Formats: sequence, structure tokens, C-alpha cells
Amino acid sequence: MSRPAGRNVVMRITLSSGTPAALAKADGEAVMGLVIAPDIFGLRPLFDDMVDRIAAEQHMTVCAPEPFPDRNLPLEVEARYPAVAELRDDLVL
Repeated sequence: MSRPAGRNVVMRITLSSGTPAALAKADGEAVMGLVIAPDIFGLRPLFDDMVDRIAAEQHMTVCAPEPFPDRNLPLEVEARYPAVAELRDDLVL
């Protein structure tokens, strides 16, 4: 992926809850932050690119946490539906 001058590299971090997340910070001081909720397929390179792009274009800090930490879910979408009903933001974030 080519980056415009001044774009930061996305960092993979672990939140205090133990949840993996992608984090990107704008160059300079960010005045806003944004949390992106990944879809049913979870955190993946698509979201690394998204947090990076939004941070650079909007001059903000952007984070995307894994919605299913510590879950080994199958790749089929139908098998993931029950896990969505069990999501609790207070445990992930």
C-alpha cells in the first residue's frame, strides 16, 4: 500500500481488556477520535487500511477493536451469527 507523505503506520495493540485492536494516529495532535466496529468477519487487513486512511484524511486517532476476542469462529457467515448475539461492548472495549 502506498502512503501519502506524513501518514503513520497502523499499530496492532492489545487493549486493557485483552482485546486486539488496530490503531492509527494522525500526524500532529489529533482533536478527535473514532472507534470503528468491524463487521461479522472481525478485525482483518481491511480494517488496518481503513483506520490508517481515516486517521490521515480526517486528522484523528482511529481504533478498530476485534469484536470476537478469544473466539475461534469458522469462516462461514451463518456459523458466526450466534456469536453476534453474545457480543458485549463492556467486555470487549
